[in-house]
Amino acid sequence: MVFNEDNASRRTQRMWLKLGGQFEKAAYDYAQEQHERAIKCARMADVCFWQASGVMDSLQMKDVVS
Repeated sequence: MVFNEDNASRRTQRMWLKLGGQFEKAAYDYAQEQHERAIKCARMADVCFWQASGVMDSLQMKDVVS
C-alpha cells in the first residue's frame, strides 16, 4: 500500500471526530450527577473536534488529560 497524504488526512479526521463524539456523549451522560467528569469529557471532546478541523493544533490532548 502506497502512502497517500489525502487519505491519511481524511482517516485521521474521521478518527478524531469519532473519538470526539464518544467524549461528547459521555459528557451528556455525566452532566446530571457527575459534573467534574462531564467537564473533563467535554474538554476532551473539544480537543478532538479542533484536532479534526486541523485549525487549532496548538490545543493538545495532553493539555486537558490529567
